[in-house]
Order: sequence, then structure tokens, then C-alpha cells
Amino acid sequence: PKILPNMSPRSISQIGIILAAGSGLLLAIGLQSRGTNAMLIAGLFVEGVGCGLLASQASNVVAEAIPTKLGEQSGGLQGTARNLGQAIGMSLVGVILIIGLTNSVKARVENGPPVITEQTKEAVQLLPEVQIVSNAQLDAVLDKAQMPGPERSKLIQDNVESRLLAARVAVLAMSALVLLTLLLTRHLPHGARKRTQATAG
Repeated sequence: PKILPNMSPRSISQIGIILAAGSGLLLAIGLQSRGTNAMLIAGLFVEGVGCGLLASQASNVVAEAIPTKLGEQSGGLQGTARNLGQAIGMSLVGVILIIGLTNSVKARVENGPPVITEQTKEAVQLLPEVQIVSNAQLDAVLDKAQMPGPERSKLIQDNVESRLLAARVAVLAMSALVLLTLLLTRHLPHGARKRTQATAG
């Protein structure tokens, strides 16, 4: 309100949604096996700005839309809706992540080089889903199964590449879900907030 006093809640919310959704592209590019990089940091920064813009409007829009006597109830409902939305959103992204990881690992193993035996390929194809595990955890499991070194290394590499691909797909899917919420902003106030004499002074 201090920096952009004439912008409407609708405009600020729409800008926040666009920034939050657009940050997914930066995050998808920034997700690399080598770890943190400038693109990842930039994506997180843009995501934070977008979420901050949305958070700055949520409570005010609800408070201005209802009678004062219903303020306590609206606060509870708003918190419940936010928590429910987060739970549903993260569940959807989690499902997309696991499905993407499973399909990617199975495809890479099935079309892998001869170093991966037919027995291993069949075992991987029978897996209902592939869990997210670190390289060390997967290496320990394969070592316990007495898998030969070359085959073990190839499976670990396939898992690394599949994790990255699945994570990128999940982030982009999350961005798409966020972008869809633009449709819900059409009912938000589109005029600048009225400023009282005290506020203006």
C-alpha cells in the first residue's frame, strides 16, 4: 500500500500469481545435479515476491468483503481454506513427481545398454512405483542385492537423471496450477482502495 497505493487488490494479486507461476520456469532450469546455482536462487526469489504480493492482499480483501462482526469467523475459514489448498496442491504435485519418476526410471532401464540385465529390467518394470531416495541409499540397496558395479552405477545414474526430470515436471505442473488461479481473481476488487484523510496525511 505504501509503494503502490493506487493499485487495486485484483491487479496486485494477478501480478503475484504471474510471478509465482513464472518462477517455475526459472526453478525448472535451476534444478541441476550439482546443487544450488544462480538460476535456482533467482527462481526462489521471484516465487517469494509473488507469494508476498498475494499474502499482502488476502486478509484485506476478505476483511473488506464482510461485516465486522463476522471477522473472527472469516479469519478461521480463511486459515482453513489456505491449509486445505496447500494440502491439496502439495498432494497433486507429489503424485505428479512420483508418477514422473517411476515412468522415467522404467523407460531408462528398459531402453538401457546391455550392462543392465534382463532380470533387472523385469524387476524394475514390476515395481508399482519408484520412491525418491538418495544416491547413497540406492547404492546401499543395490550393494545388498550384490549387483555388479557397472550395472549398479548405471542404475544410480538413471535414478539421478530421472529425479531431476521428475522434479522439473512437478515444478512446471505446480506453475500451471498456480496460473489457473488467475481465473478466480475476476471477482476481486478492481478499484484502488479508498484512503482516509488520516492515511493520506
